Amino acid sequence: SSYDFFKGKNIDILAVPSFVSGKDSWSKKWKGYNGAPIPNDVEKTDIEKITEYEAWKKYAMHGRIQKEGMQTGINVFLRGDLWNLGTDGHTFLWNNNTAFEPKEPKDKTGSLINVWL
Repeated sequence: SSYDFFKGKNIDILAVPSFVSGKDSWSKKWKGYNGAPIPNDVEKTDIEKITEYEAWKKYAMHGRIQKEGMQTGINVFLRGDLWNLGTDGHTFLWNNNTAFEPKEPKDKTGSLINVWL
């Protein structure tokens, strides 16, 4: 998997800063890995079939952290109007075998997220 780097390491917390370009891209079809190699555990039929949100949930930190044996993780997205690119995405949290998706502000401005360990 793309998380092979973590194998055999004792990692307590994983923090993943992320960026998804394009206004409302979270609900659009996922275009895959933008030219990067597709990890072996990714179902290639998901490309152009599932949404960007579904892809992040399935193939990023949210969908992989438990397999890697980590207890706590957070995936946060840069939000707002950066260089007029538009942004999308929202926070995923994982703590003690429980997934959380905090409610995001409707105006897609910045958020302050607290993780209690």
